[in-house]
Amino acid sequence: VTLTDHFSSPFDREAELNSLYTLTLGPASLPAEELLNSNAWHELTLSWDFRSKTCRVETDGRADHVIPQLKTISEGANYLRFRVLSDEPSRGGLLVESVVAQIDLNVPPEKSVPR
Repeated sequence: VTLTDHFSSPFDREAELNSLYTLTLGPASLPAEELLNSNAWHELTLSWDFRSKTCRVETDGRADHVIPQLKTISEGANYLRFRVLSDEPSRGGLLVESVVAQIDLNVPPEKSVPR
C-alpha cells in the first residue's frame, strides 16, 4: 500500500521507491496476520503528516504502526496504490469497498517548503 505524489502505471515494479509512504504487508516486513485477518472486512486508516514526516496506520480503529515519510520534497499525497508483490498468482485477493479522503484545512501552511 503506497501513498504517492505522482502517477505510476499499475505494472511499475519500482513505484514504491519514489513513494511518500509505503506499508508492506507480509512476511518480508509485517506478518499479514498481525495486521489483517483473512476473509474479513477491515477499515484501514492512513493519517499522514508532512510536518512530522510520518504516517500513522490504524486498523479497525486500533493504532498499529507509524511509518516514516520516504521522500521529503513533495507537493502532497494524491495517489493511493495497492499492489501485490508476489510473482506467483494469489488464490486470495483484495476488495476495496470505498476510499475516503479527509483534509484538515485548519492546519496553517508551513512558512517555507524545503526544495
